[in-house]
Amino acid sequence: MIIRQLSSRTPPKATYLRRRYAAIWSMTDSHSVASWSHHYRQYNKMTDSAANIALNMRFIQEATQLQAWG
Repeated sequence: MIIRQLSSRTPPKATYLRRRYAAIWSMTDSHSVASWSHHYRQYNKMTDSAANIALNMRFIQEATQLQAWG
Protein backbone atom coordinates (compact mmCIF):
# COMPACT_ATOMS: atom_id res chain seq x y z
CA MET A 1 0.00 0.00 0.00
CA ILE A 2 2.79 2.44 0.86
CA ILE A 3 4.67 1.64 -2.36
CA ARG A 4 1.47 2.17 -4.37
CA GLN A 5 0.83 5.53 -2.67
CA LEU A 6 4.37 6.71 -3.24
CA SER A 7 4.46 5.47 -6.84
CA SER A 8 1.19 7.16 -7.76
CA ARG A 9 1.82 10.21 -5.53
CA THR A 10 -1.53 9.63 -3.81
CA PRO A 11 -1.51 11.37 -0.43
CA PRO A 12 -2.93 9.51 2.58
CA LYS A 13 -6.36 10.45 3.94
CA ALA A 14 -5.19 10.90 7.53
CA THR A 15 -4.11 14.49 8.15
CA TYR A 16 -1.29 13.52 10.52
CA LEU A 17 0.24 11.36 7.76
CA ARG A 18 -0.05 14.04 5.07
CA ARG A 19 2.78 16.09 6.63
CA ARG A 20 5.07 13.07 6.68
CA TYR A 21 4.07 12.19 3.13
CA ALA A 22 4.94 15.71 1.96
CA ALA A 23 8.29 15.55 3.77
CA ILE A 24 9.09 12.21 2.13
CA TRP A 25 8.30 13.60 -1.31
CA SER A 26 10.43 16.64 -0.66
CA MET A 27 13.40 14.43 0.26
CA THR A 28 12.91 12.02 -2.65
CA ASP A 29 12.62 14.84 -5.16
CA SER A 30 15.84 16.40 -3.89
CA HIS A 31 17.64 13.03 -4.22
CA SER A 32 16.12 12.08 -7.61
CA VAL A 33 14.54 8.78 -6.52
CA ALA A 34 13.57 7.02 -9.75
CA SER A 35 11.59 4.04 -8.41
CA TRP A 36 10.18 2.37 -5.32
CA SER A 37 10.40 -1.29 -4.42
CA HIS A 38 9.59 -3.47 -1.42
CA HIS A 39 12.27 -5.44 0.42
CA TYR A 40 10.92 -8.30 2.50
CA ARG A 41 12.12 -8.45 6.10
CA GLN A 42 13.40 -11.98 5.61
CA TYR A 43 15.89 -10.65 3.06
CA ASN A 44 16.77 -7.48 4.96
CA LYS A 45 18.42 -8.65 8.18
CA MET A 46 19.39 -5.19 9.48
CA THR A 47 15.82 -3.90 9.22
CA ASP A 48 14.48 -7.09 10.77
CA SER A 49 16.88 -6.74 13.71
CA ALA A 50 15.98 -3.08 14.23
CA ALA A 51 12.25 -3.87 14.14
CA ASN A 52 12.69 -6.68 16.66
CA ILE A 53 14.68 -4.43 19.01
CA ALA A 54 11.99 -1.74 18.80
CA LEU A 55 9.25 -4.27 19.55
CA ASN A 56 11.20 -5.69 22.49
CA MET A 57 11.84 -2.22 23.92
CA ARG A 58 8.15 -1.37 23.65
CA PHE A 59 7.23 -4.61 25.44
CA ILE A 60 9.74 -3.87 28.22
CA GLN A 61 8.43 -0.31 28.65
CA GLU A 62 4.82 -1.51 28.84
CA ALA A 63 5.72 -4.23 31.35
CA THR A 64 7.61 -1.68 33.49
CA GLN A 65 4.63 0.69 33.47
CA LEU A 66 2.28 -2.12 34.50
CA GLN A 67 4.57 -3.03 37.41
CA ALA A 68 4.69 0.59 38.54
CA TRP A 69 0.88 0.83 38.51
CA GLY A 70 0.28 -2.58 40.09
